[in-house]
Order: sequence, then C-alpha cells, then structure tokens
Amino acid sequence: MKTIHHSFILFLMLFLLPGRAFAQDIVYRGDGTVMSIDIVSIDGGTIIYKLPGDDSGKLHYLGISIVDSLKYDGMEAVAISKHDVPVSRIKRNYIGTDLYNLLFSNLNLSFERLSPSGNTGFSVEFLVNLNPEYFYGVYSYWDFTNNLYLYYDPFYFFMKFGYRYYPFNYSLNRTGVVRPYIGASLLLGQYRHRYWDEYDYYYNPHYTKKFAAVISWNVGTKIYLADGFAVRADLVVSLIPFIVFNSLEAGIEIGF
Repeated sequence: MKTIHHSFILFLMLFLLPGRAFAQDIVYRGDGTVMSIDIVSIDGGTIIYKLPGDDSGKLHYLGISIVDSLKYDGMEAVAISKHDVPVSRIKRNYIGTDLYNLLFSNLNLSFERLSPSGNTGFSVEFLVNLNPEYFYGVYSYWDFTNNLYLYYDPFYFFMKFGYRYYPFNYSLNRTGVVRPYIGASLLLGQYRHRYWDEYDYYYNPHYTKKFAAVISWNVGTKIYLADGFAVRADLVVSLIPFIVFNSLEAGIEIGF
C-alpha cells in the first residue's frame, strides 16, 4: 500500500476535472504502459476515465498508485511522487488448537495457509480423542443417519481438510482486527459404532470401529490481537450426512 502525494497540478485537477472530460489524456503507468483516455475526475487515489470514442458513458477506474505521470488537456506530463510507508500485514501461515475440544479431551492441531490475496485459506486439522470409550453426546449411541452430537467425542481420530472464504477482507494488509469467514470441510476418520446383538440374551451393547466421511459447513470469525496471533470462534454443522453433529469451536492461532 502506498501513500500518494499529488503535485500542485494534481490538486488543481481535483477542482478542474469534475463535470468535464478532457480529450485524449495520456497516462504513463509505472510498468511502461501508455494509455490514451478521457479523464473525467480524480477521486482521492482513483482516476475515473472513459475510453476515447466510447459513447456508452461507461466509466473505468485506475488506481493512481500505479501511475508514473499524467499528460492531460495539452499540458506537459506531470509526475506523481509517492513513497512507501510501512504497512501492517497479517501472516499467511497459522498453526493452532481448539480450546473447546480440549475441554473434552480431544487433542487437536490445525494448520491454515492463506492465499496471496488473503481472501481465501486452506486448512488441515488432526484430532485424537483420549476418551472414546466414554463419549457423551445428545444421545447414548452413534449413528450417521438419525443422531445429533455437539462435539467429536464418538471419534477415535480424524483428519479434516477445509476451505475458508473471507468475504470482507481481500488483502493480507491488516485493515481491521476482525475477519469473518464461511467455508466447508471434509472430515475423514474412525469412530466408535455401537450396536445390539439380537441373539444376546441380556442385549448387551457391542462396539466396532468404523470409517466415517463427513462434509461440513462452517461459519466463524477471527480476531487478530496481533499480526501473528489470532483467536478463532466458529460453528461446524455436518451437511452429508445431514446434521449428524454440531460442533462449537473456539481456538487460538499463531502465525508465521
């Protein structure tokens, strides 16, 4: 991000340009590209312009930070001076753990990598349950068709692969401390399945280990207490199979 300092001529343009269009204005971009345009106005750090010969009235926008100089209305080219300023940026890689699951002896470690733009992220999480023999949920047995659990106690372990989209923050620049997100995840693991043997006189329950695959939807937010430290809270709801469990999550993440 750059702070733009306009020359005296550019300040005059802020008053002269609104309401009129100049023919065949020339913009020299920093990458060497030369653009022939009709400048309509300059709004802060944005040049608003039309294409020559375009009578549709469509407006185009160009960030002045990528402009090296301007030549408009028959005047000489005007250079635009600018200088870099330090910008606070959040980290791209984060490792963390979920405190809510830790309360139920579900040890876990997660990793997320943000995209270069900062508006998406891919994550992977590994969870190991230390008490699968004594899990407690909404119901007393686990079934992937008609039961509901509030956390991951039925699992022995799982790997979760997720995708997150940050709709209101499109940059790694730290423009705010709160970044809400939505996303989806694929959960693969082994759970403790309970069943009854009809030939057992006392109908004692039996248990087997079964493989599980779950597609979940999640919504949450991150609060950045520092560029490399964040707290996270979200809700995960299984979609396939539908609403098998709803898991609240509240964790901490460290960036690097």
